[in-house]
Amino acid sequence: MPQFKYRARDFKGAAIEKTIEATTANDLRLRLREQGLYVLQVSEVRPAAFGGSFSLASIQLLLTSVKIRDKSVFARQLSALVNAGVSLVRSLSVLEEQTGNIKLKKFLGAIRFDVEQGTSL
Repeated sequence: MPQFKYRARDFKGAAIEKTIEATTANDLRLRLREQGLYVLQVSEVRPAAFGGSFSLASIQLLLTSVKIRDKSVFARQLSALVNAGVSLVRSLSVLEEQTGNIKLKKFLGAIRFDVEQGTSL
């Protein structure tokens, strides 16, 4: 189950900041409201792929360790999905689920997470 970090205020106005497991961000918001908290922010805790630092160097290291055939198949499939009108996030999610390469799967998960959060690639 994913972990979410939230910031909220109780009925007295005291700030609360914690990390908790929930099925979705909306589920967590609902649970917090039921507890009488005013939710300020909820964000999913990023998985610790690549040791927590997602930099150009880590991308280069990963891509040099993934076989050229896997990269080629990924590029063709991503192109086909996007050209068919499937959103980028959904395309990355589908390819992440389908790939057998563990390193590529972690890479795709991190990229998908960044795209969902609106991080610039």
